[in-house]
Amino acid sequence: MKLELNKVTKKYKEKVALHDISCTFTNGVYGLLGPNGAGKTTLLRILADVLKPTNGTITFNEQNIYKLDYKYRDLLGYLPQDCGFYPNFTAHRYLQYIAALKGLPKQQVEQKIDEMLAVVHLTPYKKVKIRKFSGGMKQRLGIAQSLLNDPKLLLLDEPTAGLDPKERIRFRNLISELAQERIILLSTHITTDIEAIASEIIILKDGQLLEQNKPDKLLEKLQQQVWHVSLPATQLNELYKRHIVGHIHQKGNDIEARVIATKQPSDDAILQTPRLEDIYLYYFGDVMDKQEVNNDDQT
Repeated sequence: MKLELNKVTKKYKEKVALHDISCTFTNGVYGLLGPNGAGKTTLLRILADVLKPTNGTITFNEQNIYKLDYKYRDLLGYLPQDCGFYPNFTAHRYLQYIAALKGLPKQQVEQKIDEMLAVVHLTPYKKVKIRKFSGGMKQRLGIAQSLLNDPKLLLLDEPTAGLDPKERIRFRNLISELAQERIILLSTHITTDIEAIASEIIILKDGQLLEQNKPDKLLEKLQQQVWHVSLPATQLNELYKRHIVGHIHQKGNDIEARVIATKQPSDDAILQTPRLEDIYLYYFGDVMDKQEVNNDDQT
C-alpha cells in the first residue's frame, strides 16, 4: 500500500495551516511530531476526508482519494481528538452505532464488537453507559471504534491522551502488532508514544514539513550535541539564555541539566546519548518558550 501527498496546502482565510506538504507513506507506523498549532490535526482531518485541501493532491495506491470516494473511506479508521460520544449509550450500543455508520455486515458486527472491547480491555464495561466512563476509558473506546472496520489506513490524533502508563504501553504494543498490514499515522507531542514504534517520524512546524526520516537518522543530527551539566542553581537563568535546556534536577544548591549545545557548554559537561525528546527540543524549543510566555500573559 502507498499513500502519497503532493504539495498539499490548507488555508483558512489569511492563515496557512499547511503549506506544500509532500510525503509518502507505506506499511508501518508514522509519528507526526510537533507542538500545538503545527498542523498535525489539520493534516489528519484532510486524510480522513473531513476537510478538503485548498491545493494539492492525495493518492492511495496511485488513485486520487476523491475519485475513490467511499472505497477510500471504507479503508479508514480515524480517532479524532474529540470523539463526540453519546453519554447515554453503553459501550456496546455505541460500537453498534459506529458499525452501522461504517456499513459492517450485520453477521459480523457482534463478533467485531466483542473483539475490539477485548483489545482495549473494556469487556467488563460492555453494558455500562459512557457517561460513567473515565477519560482513559473513553479514549480506549475511541481506539476500539477506529479499529472496528479493520482499517488499512489508521489515523490517530493524540490517541494516548488520558491513558495511564500501563494503558499507554498496551496501546503501543497493539499499534506495533497492527502496523505490518497497515499504514498508521499517529499524531502526538509526546515523544515516548512514538520513540519505540515509529518506522518514520514526520516533523511539522507552523504548517510546514521540516523533516521525514527514520528515528535513528534524526538522532544522528544530535550526536555530540547533548550534554549533562552540573552548575550552581544561581547560574540556571544564564544557561537558559545560552542553550536549549531539557530536564533539570535540583540537588541542594546545585542544578543538573540536560543541555543541547553544539559546543561543550562547560568544562565538566558530559556527552549524552540523544533521545527523541532532545529532537523535539531541538526543533521546537523556541515554540515552547513562546507558549509559556503566552500562558503567563493569560494568568
